This record gives sequence, structure tokens and C-alpha cells, in this order.
Amino acid sequence: MEYLKYRIDLSEHEDKLKALEDLDNGVEILSFTIPGRAATKKTNQRVIRRGRMTRILPSIQFENYEKSCKDLCENLWKNLDYPPIDCGISINCKIYLNNWIIGDESNYYQSFGDLIQTHGILNDDIWIHWVDNGENVMMEPDKENPRVEFIIKRHRHPKEKFRDGKRIKEAKRLKNV
Repeated sequence: MEYLKYRIDLSEHEDKLKALEDLDNGVEILSFTIPGRAATKKTNQRVIRRGRMTRILPSIQFENYEKSCKDLCENLWKNLDYPPIDCGISINCKIYLNNWIIGDESNYYQSFGDLIQTHGILNDDIWIHWVDNGENVMMEPDKENPRVEFIIKRHRHPKEKFRDGKRIKEAKRLKNV
């Protein structure tokens, strides 16, 4: 796959989620590139009214971007029978647009989080810690090759201890039943 730069091999692990959780901080899990101009959900949102119900839909540009990313994202992770990542991760991304018309950086983060969650790479975008390593996220425009480059690494999230405590309590409760 030309867009895949690196993917951790979990094929030998019976419990793939446990293997991911046991990784040390900073261990690279996945590195890939999504081609095309990135789009945000909140730029040009649509408000739909039906009777008394009002619903806010993401921008048409984002819906098209999300559809165009589906096969690529699912082939990176989900189609290998890897479960969605359910522990803390850090994501470093570099955004190369085709011009200087740039959306809000936080909107791009929200869109990318939703995108990798929707397509089965991540269980819940609450686990994401966005990092930039002191570098720009928005890069010089690349008219010929707009893209987003991602590096996903293991990052211990403070909520993991809380979740693990809940799991232990639930196991004890079930054992006593």
C-alpha cells in the first residue's frame, strides 16, 4: 500500500488490544498519508429543519472527504481484523493543502479524530493526545499533492487508570454473583 509508511505487526498476538495497551509510551503504532485536500466538519455546516426537529450536519466537503478516505483507512487497520485502538495515543499530523485557504487547526483535529474513529482505527477519539513537537501543523501548500501525514504512537492517557479500575471492580462484582 503506497500510503502506508509503518504499521505495528499485531498478527502474532491473540489479544491485540492488550498488546497495544502494553506498549511503552512513544512506540509507533501506525504511520500513513491520506491523499487529497483535508476538510473540516464545521466549516460550512448545514442546518436541517424537519418540523420541530433541527439537526446540524457536517459540511458537504467533509462528507465527501470522509467517503474518499474510507477504503484507505479501513485497509490500514480494520480489514486486518485489528480491533479499534482502545487506549491512549498521540497523533502528530502535517497538513498540506493545495492553497492558502486554511481552516481552524482545532477543526482539522476534530475532523481527523472523527474520521479515524468512523473507519475503525480508533474506538473513541477521547483517547487522542494531539502533538506537534514544536513544529507547524499547517505546512506550505502543495498544489500537486495535497495530503495529511499521520504518525500515531502509544501515549498513556490519564483516563486509562480510571477505566482499568472500573474493569477490576466489574470483574470482582461478576465473580461474587
